[in-house]
Amino acid sequence: MRGDYETAARILKPLAENTAQRDPIAQFFLAAMYDSGRGVPRDRFHACSVYASAASAAGPLAHAAADIVQTIREPLTAAAAAAQLCMPSNEAPMWKALAEQQKRVDAPVEPVTLTAIVGRGM
Repeated sequence: MRGDYETAARILKPLAENTAQRDPIAQFFLAAMYDSGRGVPRDRFHACSVYASAASAAGPLAHAAADIVQTIREPLTAAAAAAQLCMPSNEAPMWKALAEQQKRVDAPVEPVTLTAIVGRGM
């Protein structure tokens, strides 16, 4: 079965995505497959979401999954809508808090006009 990524994907998908009790190790390896495009179509946003789900569960790969999520999300921080795609499917509270923090950072800033600056005596 070495190198048979399609079979691996068929085995991992139900364990990682379709059960009430999702397996974080299966999630981690399925995310890696989506990230690399082996056995499944390459989809970095879906990979990020699956990694985030693996990171939100207790498991031996949770820390590594969280690090990978950060690596994928860093270039996306300027695009908050794209970063929202990296939310875990099980919406863990930790990730909800990060999303709320991101919304505050991306809140629209009122433009400063010359009149406003002169009016304040600056």
